[in-house]
Amino acid sequence: MDPIQTVKLCDLWFDQDYHSIVEELKDHKELAYSFLHAVLQQNEHLIIQEYNNAIMQNNLVQAISAKHKTLILRYVEILCDRKAKNSQSQLVDCVSRNYYPIDDCLAICEKKNAIEA
Repeated sequence: MDPIQTVKLCDLWFDQDYHSIVEELKDHKELAYSFLHAVLQQNEHLIIQEYNNAIMQNNLVQAISAKHKTLILRYVEILCDRKAKNSQSQLVDCVSRNYYPIDDCLAICEKKNAIEA
């Protein structure tokens, strides 16, 4: 599976319904990781824009859309489960980004015993 092409197909044909694809990939963690990584990478500017707009409006409760929050949390969960050497450093990098929902991410990291994050 080419994750970038899959994201493009999802954008064009499935109205950006990334959740359905992630759900279908739940038993294939590496494919789900690749797909979510591509989704978050390609939509990072939009997520940052959502976050910045919420900050400007003093709306920290809804800093990012529920759609993006769910994808981010699933990505963090998969990163915690991965055994690859660079996964822990990726996890630390991700949760240190200001638009990641830190409390939710840390709860996942504690549950998965990813102490480094």
